[in-house]
Amino acid sequence: MFIKTKWTVTADYQSTAAGKQFASLEQALSFTGGEVITADSESQVRKAKIDNMIVFVKCYFRVRGLRSWLGFSRIRGEWKNLLFFKKINIPTANIIAYGETYCLGHSFRGALITEGLKNVYTLSDLFATKHNLLQNHHWLLKIIAQLAKITRIMHLNRFAHNDLKWRNILVTSDLINPQVYLIDCPLGMKWSWPFLSKRLVKDLACLDKVGKQCLSNTIRMRFYKQYRQTDRLSNKDKRMIKQIIHYFRGKN
Repeated sequence: MFIKTKWTVTADYQSTAAGKQFASLEQALSFTGGEVITADSESQVRKAKIDNMIVFVKCYFRVRGLRSWLGFSRIRGEWKNLLFFKKINIPTANIIAYGETYCLGHSFRGALITEGLKNVYTLSDLFATKHNLLQNHHWLLKIIAQLAKITRIMHLNRFAHNDLKWRNILVTSDLINPQVYLIDCPLGMKWSWPFLSKRLVKDLACLDKVGKQCLSNTIRMRFYKQYRQTDRLSNKDKRMIKQIIHYFRGKN
């Protein structure tokens, strides 16, 4: 009797075919169209085309772990953080619908439906395939500037992504006006001192973990200076850079 279901179809999609297809949580959880992108014992992600719109359907059929009992389930974190990104003007995927079945704050099942972004790559795919975009200086500088701005906005809002890896960053191949998007952020949250500083370092270290393998030191330093909005490194900056460089030392 205490179990409740909350489901929201966002305003921009209520009259669309996708909005009608996923008008309830049950419709989302029972959807079998398209193709399975990833799946495990708890969740599944499908990619489908509905009325010329690409959609991603992420469903959690059961939610486990202490975090879910404390109101921090992964599925809830997914949509809350994407909505937060929208609020602070960080480019991300548009949400079509989202919701969950819950009791006393604990999430049992949930789903998130997003519209697919067009003509995008993950930065990790570009790195893995040694794509020539990473050798295009003009394109790369624009991507670095956008990513520095996005990361700075997040951190100024005391928000740490907590999984800011290249696989969670989408970019377009447009050589004139490329665009950066952040996706998949179920573990991100706001932090306060003294925990915030370490989380910010982790975000930057996640970016640099792959960055140091394919970007020059000049480009990496350019990113950091744009992130900090400075032309000259302070002693605080130098300490932070050392923490970033050594963050994953001895870790898997």
